[in-house]
Amino acid sequence: MSDLLWFFAIATCLKLLLIPSYHSTDFEVHRHWLALTHSLPLSQWYSDETSPWTLDYPPFFAYFERFLSIFANLIDPQIVHLQKGLEYNSNTVVYFQRITVILSDSCLLYGVYRFTKDLDSRRRILIWVLLIWSPMLVIVDHLHFQYNGFLLGILLISLSYLEEGKDLIGGFFFAVLLCFKHLFAVAAPVYFVYLLRHYCWGGLVRGFRQLSVMGALVVAVFAAAYGPFVYHGQIQQVLHRMFPFGRGLCHAYWAPNFWVFYIILDKGLAFLLRKLGFAIQTPAASFTGGLVGDSSPFAILPQITPLATFTMVLLALSPCLIKAWREPRPGMITRWVTYAYTCGFLFGWHVHEKASLHFVIPLAIVAVQSLEDARHYFLVSIVSCYSLFPLLFEAQEYPIKVLLLLLHSIVMWLAFSAQFTKGEESKATAHMKKKDDKVALKGNPNGAAKKEGFFIGGVEKSYLQACSRSSSSVQQKPWVQKTKEKINTGSIKQSWTVGKKTKKFELELEFETETPFGAEDRDHHLRFGAAFDVSFGGALHWCIDCHCSRVMSKSEMDDVRSFATNTSVVEELPQPIEGNMQDTLESVLRNSVIEPRVGMEFDSLLEVVAVMSTSEMDGVRSFAASTSVVESYHNLLRETCRIHQRVY
Repeated sequence: MSDLLWFFAIATCLKLLLIPSYHSTDFEVHRHWLALTHSLPLSQWYSDETSPWTLDYPPFFAYFERFLSIFANLIDPQIVHLQKGLEYNSNTVVYFQRITVILSDSCLLYGVYRFTKDLDSRRRILIWVLLIWSPMLVIVDHLHFQYNGFLLGILLISLSYLEEGKDLIGGFFFAVLLCFKHLFAVAAPVYFVYLLRHYCWGGLVRGFRQLSVMGALVVAVFAAAYGPFVYHGQIQQVLHRMFPFGRGLCHAYWAPNFWVFYIILDKGLAFLLRKLGFAIQTPAASFTGGLVGDSSPFAILPQITPLATFTMVLLALSPCLIKAWREPRPGMITRWVTYAYTCGFLFGWHVHEKASLHFVIPLAIVAVQSLEDARHYFLVSIVSCYSLFPLLFEAQEYPIKVLLLLLHSIVMWLAFSAQFTKGEESKATAHMKKKDDKVALKGNPNGAAKKEGFFIGGVEKSYLQACSRSSSSVQQKPWVQKTKEKINTGSIKQSWTVGKKTKKFELELEFETETPFGAEDRDHHLRFGAAFDVSFGGALHWCIDCHCSRVMSKSEMDDVRSFATNTSVVEELPQPIEGNMQDTLESVLRNSVIEPRVGMEFDSLLEVVAVMSTSEMDGVRSFAASTSVVESYHNLLRETCRIHQRVY
């Protein structure tokens, strides 16, 4: 255990160093949930709309936020103030929330300990490396900001008890997990079939008694979670928040799953048929709206419904369920649950890249069992980590995410090579060291012995080379750097080309303050907004700026979304720009009001301007002029700088 604590301490030091780094809107989401659960009675938790970031996790997570809010109130009362706390981003709240994530990782630590306490030292250390030092958890939890390590720790605890044959306790922890985050329910069919066959089967009387005990335990957990909301008549509202099917088939940050190919096929067919002269209407809704908009706006292929995705997930799960029923072996449960989460990721509704954590983390337990499993894990973990890169789209975080993946890949390669050297493969696939009453998982020593040991395949190499090249090319934008330098000197002169169109602009700014470019303060937003104002006449930058989103009414937000839907230039824009799925005019107009920290790359905006017609630019200016918040924002803008602009 002491060695494991050292691994955890090293990871904790890295996480502490990352506290000041970028965090996504999920940071404000969880801060608002602290305020919501602290300031309002339980009966209003799932109906409050003070912020766009409404509570949509199950009750146990709401109770968890309520528990954290007690300490937040002692440290800084503004953190938990329902009104004054909106978009609160002081060092106090940053350090508090970051540290709560680090402390909650102790649940992951315990789950890893339970899984590895009976393994030999080599496998034990290998699992520690894969899980405690997981770059995916660092990116998602300690940069982007979430509590996945805490939740995955509960999953590992549940699986560890099941592998020990303690089905009742394992089922209890899985029920608890579902009341923390319902998206883990994808593995519920596997749990149900396995526990019914392994724990409850065995004679009518014994089976009924075991089933009653397991059922009573699960009901008690769900009653503790949802009972208070049933009492207050809020259960329907709770379920509505937890299952917002109107968000659409794909998240704003697409998961690399089956539906991506389905969408590409639909787009390709629509493009081809338009070229052939068919009148194919372009859907108004977006595939990447994420938070708002219609779902499944397909032009040619059949529309996809939540029921269709649910059916496909069950069909994909069926071989695993049949296997679990025929041979309910404790040593296979982790593999089956991993497969279940993979099916949910590939065919589920509104899946985010972060859902890949659900199968990559338990797959690390499986990876140490055989050489073939190790090769599969190496490929899946690299691809999954690479798919998380769009979550960190700011330039200053790019070296961090690339180095995390490259360093972890090197460590994995060294660890797997040491574990599965030639002559050691048969040992690696033998019976795992378990307690006497546990059924051991056997590998395939005959097949493994024929291998040459662990090696990096072509697909893995291509991803790692892409990381290396992209990290070196991140600086290959000299005119962008020149523009940033000139912003502080007071003048910008630049031209850009998109296709055969070339546009130029000249902007002179005289600043009253000298805040360095990139500082996260009001003046930085205003200066950047002034540059945007050159071609958009005060329409776009106020959507990006978090100060304006605070003073916008709900009707004005709806007007922005409606305007974005009816703007034809949206369909002309490339997807994505600079690897960020939300750096489009559509996403900014539609989502930046309710997700203000998702900004736009400077050169991405120039590409947007370049493809807009004069009439569309006039339409944007006209729309801005009719929105009351713009006038107040321009008053604020004029306090900071005087603009002399000319577009030609």
